[in-house]
Amino acid sequence: MEGDLQQLRSNNRNLTEEKEQIQEEISQIEQHCSSLASDNNQLKENYTVLTNYNNHLQKNYSITAKQKDVLQKNYKAVLDKSHHLTSYCDTNEIQKPCRPCPQDWEPFNSNCYFISMEQKSWKDSRIECLKLGADLVIMESKEEQGFFNGKNDNHWIGLTYVEKKGWIWLDGRSLTGLQKPSSYSRNGYCGIVQWWHISWQTCDKKARWICETRALLLNHL
Repeated sequence: MEGDLQQLRSNNRNLTEEKEQIQEEISQIEQHCSSLASDNNQLKENYTVLTNYNNHLQKNYSITAKQKDVLQKNYKAVLDKSHHLTSYCDTNEIQKPCRPCPQDWEPFNSNCYFISMEQKSWKDSRIECLKLGADLVIMESKEEQGFFNGKNDNHWIGLTYVEKKGWIWLDGRSLTGLQKPSSYSRNGYCGIVQWWHISWQTCDKKARWICETRALLLNHL
């Protein structure tokens, strides 16, 4: 009996020790879980911070991309006018903004127009326009045609008659949507504008002319 009692006591001590060991392990596990939960919360906070920062970067990227597009358009606009930039910008006054049109040119919509006082043939008139970084005007709308209303002298425009093709603008397009010149047309005839309508004249005749170029329109950032 005495031996069995001692065995039970020994077993009880062993169980007690095992229980305490298990409780210690549970406590360690609970501490580890608490630490993991804390780490998880920190990761969530970090994720929120990174998400907000990423959104901020994407917004800044979008703004920067738009600014880049504006700068590229401005650069192209200036580059296109580089050979004639002094006509738009006063090099003696750097702080003074550039003009959209050269001096003595008339602005309309996004274009600039030079109306000559001299008279030359259609070919020589075009050469004069090209010297200015422009070309004879191509009228793309009735509004543009109406812009020249009241100019009673004949003015050469960028329109010529091509056999089997008809009236063709300098950019290769056919004359459409505007009042056409007389049907009595043939090679060697060029387009003129008088008052508000388009007419024709033999290309070697002398007349005033109208040059057209894109305005120097710089966008602001």
